[in-house]
Amino acid sequence: MIRMPIPYLLLFVFALVLAAPALGEDPPPPPVAELSAEQRWQSMSEPERQALMDAQGRFEQLDDAQQERLRANLAAFQKLSAPEQAMVRDNFVRFQAMDSKRQEAMRRAWQRWETLPAPEQQRLRRNYEILMRLSPEERAALVGRLRSWNELSPAQQELLRRKLAGE
Repeated sequence: MIRMPIPYLLLFVFALVLAAPALGEDPPPPPVAELSAEQRWQSMSEPERQALMDAQGRFEQLDDAQQERLRANLAAFQKLSAPEQAMVRDNFVRFQAMDSKRQEAMRRAWQRWETLPAPEQQRLRRNYEILMRLSPEERAALVGRLRSWNELSPAQQELLRRKLAGE
């Protein structure tokens, strides 16, 4: 299965953000489904139109599997609640603001995540949820202990593991 690189997904989500109607208009525009393609096009600003044309050009350069994956991602995005969609948009903006080195590190981390077996992903999600329930002070203390642990040599870590296990 060919996986679509994250930049294409982010680009597509960004195009969606640009094409989305502005919030707070009075009166609110009719739902996009009720507008014809021509009406949607006319309602866009020139930069929005250009961004959409650029995204379409990049989309057309993708192979069929990548295009299908992008369509599936769009369908999944559209099923998200408004707050979840807002979170995706915010994450996209934060990602775009990162320097290229940090973006690449995020891509590598995502690729590692995708290769983890489902049970391992579930375990990590549960641990993350537990971590997020800690107070800021408790989280900081835990991070400090983890840093101390990581500073130990593998032999020292093993010795400490055994000691804590009562061996």
